[in-house]
Amino acid sequence: MPDRNVVTWNAMITGYCSLKDGNEKNAVNGLCLFKEMLMVGGSEVRPNDTTVVCLLSAASQLGMVEIGVCLHGFAVKVLCKVEDDVFIGTGLVDMYSKCGCLESALSVFRRMKWRNVLTWTAMTTGLAIHGRGEEALKILYEMGSDGVKPNETTFTSLLSACCHAGLVEEGLQLFRDMEGKFGVVPWIQHYGCVVDLLGRNGNLNEAYDFIMEMPISPDTLIWRSLLSACRIHGDVVMGEKVGRFLLKFKEKSSEELAHKSEDYVALSNVYASAGRWDVVEVVRKKMKVKGSAILTEELSFKENIKPCLSLQVSYSFDDSRIPLVILVVYSAACTGVPCQEHMEMKGRLSKCIASEMNATPIQEMKSTKEKKSPESSSANNTEHTNLEMQTL
Repeated sequence: MPDRNVVTWNAMITGYCSLKDGNEKNAVNGLCLFKEMLMVGGSEVRPNDTTVVCLLSAASQLGMVEIGVCLHGFAVKVLCKVEDDVFIGTGLVDMYSKCGCLESALSVFRRMKWRNVLTWTAMTTGLAIHGRGEEALKILYEMGSDGVKPNETTFTSLLSACCHAGLVEEGLQLFRDMEGKFGVVPWIQHYGCVVDLLGRNGNLNEAYDFIMEMPISPDTLIWRSLLSACRIHGDVVMGEKVGRFLLKFKEKSSEELAHKSEDYVALSNVYASAGRWDVVEVVRKKMKVKGSAILTEELSFKENIKPCLSLQVSYSFDDSRIPLVILVVYSAACTGVPCQEHMEMKGRLSKCIASEMNATPIQEMKSTKEKKSPESSSANNTEHTNLEMQTL
């Protein structure tokens, strides 16, 4: 295309960032496309709120809170007050929650003037991830006072919160209230949450009866959840029952074949946990006869990024080129070398956002990288005096 405006760029960035298929490279490609947007588009193509929301999704997928902090700073300084934009605010709540900064997510959530059902759902999901089930249930009642009706996704998050916090009675009551009180018809995901809730608590017979009484056919995920609970609690009899149901499902693709292999392994683990090694051998032989193969593939995009484009840039937090600070953080995250400029910039961003929100500066995530030798650190500081941007 000879002419591309912000709508065109946003469409492509959205396409990459919305491909949540477990491949982290899609999110990385979205960030790289944003860099190209800034380089090619120039001053005529400026990122807007849609761009920020898409990139926040990419940051949450990658678990890179540094990128999210930069986007937060950009939204505060250039676009709007965060509490005035429900979409950016919701994106920030989601990003901070998934990156482990729950208090920052709560701070953004409480300061928002307008909150829709997606905002409330993002907050309940964040609380669920962090095992704060009681607080997630309080959110449900706050929603009612705010005039917002929970939807199916909200209840999935709430049931998940009860599951992670071990709130069995509260979770069962919530499931009953879904249709009776709120008029929300349960999906299969909701039934799966209840089975997981009962299974984790050791109520295996109750979970089995619940599955058998479901008005819709249970899928393999529900049976696998109960089989996992059987292994944890060492119930071989129930494990055999569940295993028979699981092995009846016919695989139609290589992915399903991999899951069928996992089912055999999970069943053998149930026997192993009870010391039934003779049966373990039988199950594993049967798996080989069926021709199943355990397919495992782990990909770390950070270890496979190959720099092929280099651009010398300078930046100032207060000037009109503020979007470039996002690229600075992205470069440091990809190379794994947090240069001095990067660390100083993060501090300024944190203080700026904190002053806008009247909050404490966001704590920096601790690096899990191994400490480098003094000679190596000195060489890296010299190398990064002129900051080099690297991408795919």
